[in-house]
Amino acid sequence: MPRGFNVESSSPPTIPASDTPDAQAGQGRRISSAPQGGPTRGSVGGRRRLVISAAALAAAGGVWLGVRKAREELGVRAEAEAARRYMAEQDYEQALPHLQRWVQARPASGEAMFLVAKGMFATGTMDQGFAALERARALGYPGREIDRQRGLALSGAGKHREAEPLLRRALEQSTAPDPAVEEALARTLLETFRLREAREVIERWIRDAPDDARTYLWKAIVDRKTDTENDVLIEDYTQALKRDPGNIEARRELGGLYLQLHRLDDAAKEYESLLARSPGSHDALLGLAQVAMERGDEEQAVGRFRQAIEAGPRDVRPLLELAKYELRLGRVEAAMSDLDRALKVDGSEPDVHYLRSLAFTRLGMKEEAKAEREATDRLRAEGEVLKKLQMQLLNSPGDVEAQVAAARWMFEHGHPDEGVRWGEKILREHPGHTQANLLLADHYAREGKDGLANFYRLRAAPGPSAPR
Repeated sequence: MPRGFNVESSSPPTIPASDTPDAQAGQGRRISSAPQGGPTRGSVGGRRRLVISAAALAAAGGVWLGVRKAREELGVRAEAEAARRYMAEQDYEQALPHLQRWVQARPASGEAMFLVAKGMFATGTMDQGFAALERARALGYPGREIDRQRGLALSGAGKHREAEPLLRRALEQSTAPDPAVEEALARTLLETFRLREAREVIERWIRDAPDDARTYLWKAIVDRKTDTENDVLIEDYTQALKRDPGNIEARRELGGLYLQLHRLDDAAKEYESLLARSPGSHDALLGLAQVAMERGDEEQAVGRFRQAIEAGPRDVRPLLELAKYELRLGRVEAAMSDLDRALKVDGSEPDVHYLRSLAFTRLGMKEEAKAEREATDRLRAEGEVLKKLQMQLLNSPGDVEAQVAAARWMFEHGHPDEGVRWGEKILREHPGHTQANLLLADHYAREGKDGLANFYRLRAAPGPSAPR
């Protein structure tokens, strides 16, 4: 065994004593392996190896942790990209699980929370959506984007007074076309009867979204309410159909305009196209019946009228047209049968009572005829009241009392859905308005919805500043 090798140590052998300078200088002097009381060379080497091993293990652990963190980061990025993609495609159901995992992994991500808010608005959970928006703001997401999204959500919820300043600011600050904001602002202006301002926004929307058929449909709404010439309306609907040939509303309205102008071939073409795209459409059947009647094809017209009645039993128009035809032929009893049915469908339509007065006159029933003429005059006068209200709202869109009068007219003349729409519009901006609450309370009581009736009746209790 070579001299100086520590058997108990795992360190390598020491240098032989005969090879050291001390051994050559002092013959026969024994060289101890280490100074008295100090560590051996073997133990020093062992500790060095332990340190190296520990360092290697630490390095390996660091590499492993780094790989793990890199994998986690890649996973989070994948979730974020998937969430962004599905949100852009408006596929909120697919986006939700990716958003949830993104938020769990990065709870301080303002972008993730902002997209959560958008998803909530899209699925109707408005309160949570607004809360998520404010959380995104607190996490540092850009305030301009948050205010823009808040304006869009408020407009969609009908809270136009709160939405408008946010939407206008978003358009002012925008450096690129923003059709979504233009649509929302146009909706806000239309629903508050500010038609002239709405037209300006819609025209900007048309420029910024040249392929969107809705822009021309919304322009047509303004043009109709402002008594624009028929040629302009025809152009509105024609442009809408160029962008969306399958649009039912544009096709129906264009056919009606052509019929009104006695452009029978054009009207027939539109109604036939409508019927092909929407089989059983009572609007198309009625239009084709009117075209046939004007062309003198009475047999085809009567058949189409009856088809329209069957397809749209709640539409009074084909019943009236058929009654006119029967009266013209002297078939008074047949006409009365159609008019009795029309009376049940819509007793607030003046033409129903006018035609009944003609029928009763031919039957020699003078008192009944007189009563129907009086009803006709009354309903036409009430119709003039509505026209004046509409003009008043056009000139003074914020006139709440005119809005209440419009809601009341709708309820009193057989248009409860319109009445509810007006009432809810008023209450979105004036929640404590006594008369608006009472109108809705009475409506829901008539419908047997006692819970809603009580809700609005309680809200009608005037507070210190509640408008009456």
